[in-house]
Amino acid sequence: MQQLPPQSRQPSKFRSIRIATLKGGLRVAFLLPAEDSLAERKFRREPLILELLFRFCARGHGNGLAICFPNMTLFRALIGEISMAFRRSFLLGLSALVLAPFASFAADLPDLKGKTVVVVTENAYPPLQFVDAKSGKAIGWEYDAMNEIAKRLNFKVEYQNTSWDAMIQAVSEGQYNIGMTGITIKEDRKQKVDFSDPYMRSEQFMLVRGDEKRFTDAKSFAALKEGLIGAQPGTTPFYTAVYEVLDGNEQNPRIKTFETFGATVQALKTGDVDLVLTDGTAGKGYVDASNGGLKLIGGPLGSEDFGFIFQKGSDLVAPVNAAIASLKADGTLEALNKKWFLDYKMGQ
Repeated sequence: MQQLPPQSRQPSKFRSIRIATLKGGLRVAFLLPAEDSLAERKFRREPLILELLFRFCARGHGNGLAICFPNMTLFRALIGEISMAFRRSFLLGLSALVLAPFASFAADLPDLKGKTVVVVTENAYPPLQFVDAKSGKAIGWEYDAMNEIAKRLNFKVEYQNTSWDAMIQAVSEGQYNIGMTGITIKEDRKQKVDFSDPYMRSEQFMLVRGDEKRFTDAKSFAALKEGLIGAQPGTTPFYTAVYEVLDGNEQNPRIKTFETFGATVQALKTGDVDLVLTDGTAGKGYVDASNGGLKLIGGPLGSEDFGFIFQKGSDLVAPVNAAIASLKADGTLEALNKKWFLDYKMGQ
């Protein structure tokens, strides 16, 4: 990379394939060897790559910047890797590099001037939020995300804990400002609370004991008349069990209800139930911590979007939505996904 004065000309052996002016007057040119028109056409077919490079290189370099590919071996290697199997790993790695330049997003977000916001959770949904067995501290994906949102919006977080069955009602009554516990955005819940924009999409899977061989999917479980499902009333897994796995009867005696998700998993481990439905993120966390005692089987049984909840009419919804958008734009959410769903190992 080399800095260019605002009026500099491009070297004759290179041809610019994009010149743009950013906010503040910064001009950026992407350059390729002039003789290779095939490479130019291929590069133009990769707008995502171009945009990522553009964003990464477009800040902190004075008034002008040129990005030159002096030989096509380097250029083709870059395009080939991103275009094929290494696209995702490149984006995850690049997100860490662009995080600092995109801190400027925070300057455009609302300033809540240090006010205290009470956030309630359940601490029973790893890796979204749970109590670490070693440290005794409450940690997880949602804690990291909420702490970053608080930082960007300039508010102080006060965390409190309650059970899932009390959470929506308590938030709707204003006992807490925000609720977070992997809450599925549903129309009936919108009658009681406001939701943020989605921050995560998840899918339901079947969590069973590691030695389970009697069934392999929802259909074969339904046919196993003695098979029992553990679920929390009023949750997405409960309704998925009723309408996607069993017969649509919410009073079906094959569904055993428990107060917390953790209690359903414990019942599964002890043999009191044979199946627990969970989104893939939480399920993976329990499987990783089980030392072979649990496994996920079958395909996904539907997808769901997670959102934070607020009292109806809360003035926090718009600022939090703006912060979520900034977390998506600068790669922070992808970085959290990698940290908690790929790198983190429960119980280690």
